[in-house]
Amino acid sequence: MLALLALACAPASAQAPAPETLYLEVRMNTLATGLIVRFNNSSAGLSASAASLRELGIALDPLAMPGEQEVLLDAIPGLRYEYDVAAQRISLQVADALRAPFKLDARSPAPSDGVGGGSGAVLNYDALVQTGATRAVLAANELRYFNDAGVFSSSGLASIERGKSRYLRYNTSWSTADPLTLRAFQAGDLISSSLPWSRSVRLGGVQWRRNFALQPELTTFPVASLRGSALVPSALNLYVNGVQQLSSAVPAGPFEVNQVAGISGAGEARIVTRDALGREELKVVSLYVDTRLLAPGLFDYSAEAGVLRRDFGTRSFGYASQPVASASVRYGLSPLITLEGHGEAAAGLLNGGAGVLASLDGRGVLSATLAASAGRSRGGLAALGYQYLGRGAGVDLYSMRASPGYADLASRDGSVITRSIDRVALSAALFGGQSVGLSYVGYKSSAAAAHIASLSWGATLGQRVFISASAFQDLRQRASRGVYLNVSFAFGNRTSASAGGGRQNGIARRAVQLLRSPPLDGGLGWDLQHSQTGAGALGQGQLQYLGSYGRIGALAQVSEGKRATSLDASGAVVLMDGALAATRQVGSGFALVSTGGVAGVPVIHENRRIGVTDSGGHLLVPNLNAYGSNRVAIDIAELAADARVATTSMNVVPRQLSGVLARFPVERYRAASVLLRGADGAPLAAGTPLRHRESGLETIVGHDGIAFVDNLGQDNTLDVGQGETACSVTFRYVRADAGTLPTIGPLRCAPAGAGAR
Repeated sequence: MLALLALACAPASAQAPAPETLYLEVRMNTLATGLIVRFNNSSAGLSASAASLRELGIALDPLAMPGEQEVLLDAIPGLRYEYDVAAQRISLQVADALRAPFKLDARSPAPSDGVGGGSGAVLNYDALVQTGATRAVLAANELRYFNDAGVFSSSGLASIERGKSRYLRYNTSWSTADPLTLRAFQAGDLISSSLPWSRSVRLGGVQWRRNFALQPELTTFPVASLRGSALVPSALNLYVNGVQQLSSAVPAGPFEVNQVAGISGAGEARIVTRDALGREELKVVSLYVDTRLLAPGLFDYSAEAGVLRRDFGTRSFGYASQPVASASVRYGLSPLITLEGHGEAAAGLLNGGAGVLASLDGRGVLSATLAASAGRSRGGLAALGYQYLGRGAGVDLYSMRASPGYADLASRDGSVITRSIDRVALSAALFGGQSVGLSYVGYKSSAAAAHIASLSWGATLGQRVFISASAFQDLRQRASRGVYLNVSFAFGNRTSASAGGGRQNGIARRAVQLLRSPPLDGGLGWDLQHSQTGAGALGQGQLQYLGSYGRIGALAQVSEGKRATSLDASGAVVLMDGALAATRQVGSGFALVSTGGVAGVPVIHENRRIGVTDSGGHLLVPNLNAYGSNRVAIDIAELAADARVATTSMNVVPRQLSGVLARFPVERYRAASVLLRGADGAPLAAGTPLRHRESGLETIVGHDGIAFVDNLGQDNTLDVGQGETACSVTFRYVRADAGTLPTIGPLRCAPAGAGAR
C-alpha cells in the first residue's frame, strides 16, 4: 500500500501540463450511482480525492489516505475504468475486496418511545384460606415503591394457623440500574454472584454488578458475521435452521450481516439473494453458538459485601455477625476464548479460582477450572468439561474433584461441600420426531453419594400427542431403580390431558390429569387430577377464574379418606398517575394505560386484546419485559365519531420492577360541518378558501358547499373567499351529543362585515 501511495502521489515533471479538472457521471460495475464526482486528468492518468472514492463505496485506509489526498485510479489494485469523453462519464470496475460492505444487523432492536419514568407503588398479593384437617389463612405479599432513582421492594408471608398469627419477612432491598452503562446496584437482601463451579449465598449487604439484561437487544455471546455479494440490487433473506431471521434490500456489491443469532449449538445459516428478474443465489454457512461465551471485549462482573443470611424462610432476621465478600468476573478475550474468575473472603477463609471456556471452532466448547481455599480450611478444586450441541446429537461431559479441606462461603452457611461430580449426557434426534437420551451422574459429598444411570425416550405424534418414557438405576444401590411412561394430548390451545404410570423402588405409581387453562384475556379454567402411589390415592378438582383484576380459585381434595378445601385469590393493586388500579399480579415490568378519563377503550398488548379501560380511563398491562420494547395500543374502532386520538400505539420500555405510564389522550372534537351558500342561495364553489377568525385555522370549502371546521368556540366567524368575492358567516356552536358531529346551516355568506342570514 505504501508503494501505491508513493506512485499515486508522485510529483509531476516540470514540463507536464497542468491537470484538467473534470466532473464526470459515475457508473460502478455497470450500474449508475447517480453521483457526479470531480476527477483530475493529468499525464499520469485520472485521479480523484480519497474522500470522493470513499463516497463511491471504495474502501481506503483513512489513516494512510486522508480525505483531501489525490489518488491515481491506475494505482489501485483491483480497479479498472473506462473514460467516455463524449458522454462525460466514467465506468469503474471494482473488485469486492475494494468495496466497503453494506452492513445489516440480523438482530436489530425494536423502536421504543424511551425508558419509562415516573413514580408509583405496587402491592402483589396471594391469599389462601384452607379448611378441613389443616385450617390456615396464608397471605404472601410483595410491596414496591419505584421512582426515577430506583426501586424499594419488600416481601413476606402472613399466616394464621392453629390460633397463632405470624409474619415472616423474606427479602427487603433497594436497587437502581443504568441502561446506558449496564451498571446495577442493590442494597439489602441479595444473592451473591457465582460461576458454574462456585456457589451463591444469601447476604445482607450491597452488590455492584454489570447487568446485560438492561439492554435486551445486546448480543453478549460471539456470533457469526456472514458476508456475500450481489451483482445488482437485490432482496436478501436470511434463514437460520430454516427460520427466517432477516428480510431486507441490499444494493449491488458486497454486504455483511452481523448479529446472527437465533440458535444455541450447531446450526446452519442460508443467505438467499433475489434480483428484480427473480434470479436467486444461495449461500450456506455452518454456525456454532454457545451462549456461555462472551463476545470479544465484553466484561462482566459482580461484587458483593455484607453478612451471611441464615435460616431463610424460617426466620425474618437471621444474619451472621462477621462480614464476608465475594466477586465474579468474566471477560471475552476473543471469539474463541472466555476467561472467568471468582473470589470469596471471610474471617479465616480465602477462596479463589479461575476458569476458561475455549470454543473448538464449531466442534464444541471445552471448559477448565482451578480453585483453592486458604485459611482454616485449605484445599483445592479442579474441573474439566466439554459440551457439543448439534442438530442431530449432543454431548455433555463434566468432571469435578474437590479435596477434603476445600471450603467456600456456602460451607460456612452449613451447606455440604460436594467432593466429586461426574456427568455424562448423550442425546440424539431420531426419525419421525423421536429423541433419545442417555446419562450418568456420579455424586459424592460428606453426607451422601449416588451413581445414577438413566435412559429417556420421547416422540411427538403429529402436533397433538407426545409420548415419553424413562428409566433409571442407582449403580450403588441395586434396589433403587424406576421406570415411567407418560402420554400427553393437546386439544386446542387451552385443553390438555395426560396419563402416566410406572414403578419406583418397587412401588407402583400412576396419575391422570385433565386440564383447561383460563384464556389470557379472562375467563374460566379447571383442573382434574387423580394419582395413586402404592395404596395411597389422591383426587382433586380445581376451578379458576382469571379476570382483569386478578385470579380467584377453589380447590377440593380427597386424600386417604380425608377431605380438604381451599379458596385462593391473587392479584395486585397499583397506585400511579393519581389512580388506584386493581389488576393481575405484576411481574418485572408493567404499563398503566391512560386514555384521559375515557372508559371502555379496548387495550391491545402485542396484537392481543387484554381488556378495556375502567371508569377513570385506566387499564394496567402486567408482565411486560423490563428494559425491552413492548408494543401497547388502543383500539379506536369502538370510539365515538367525535373522538380524536393523537396516537394509537407506542413501544414502552419499563424499568425492572417498575411501571411506565402510556398516555393515549382521547379528546372530543369541537368541530362541525358547515353548509355555506352564496348570496344567490347556491352552494359555494369547491376550493373556495376559508379562515376561522377566532382560531386562525384555514381550510377550503368542499363539494356541495360543505366545510369541516375544527376548534370552534361558542361564537364563530368564518371569512370566506378573497378580494371582491369575500364574504363572512357568523354562527353559534353547541356541542352535540357524544358520538356525533353536528351539521350547521345552510348559512348564507354575506359580504364581509354584514354577517350571515
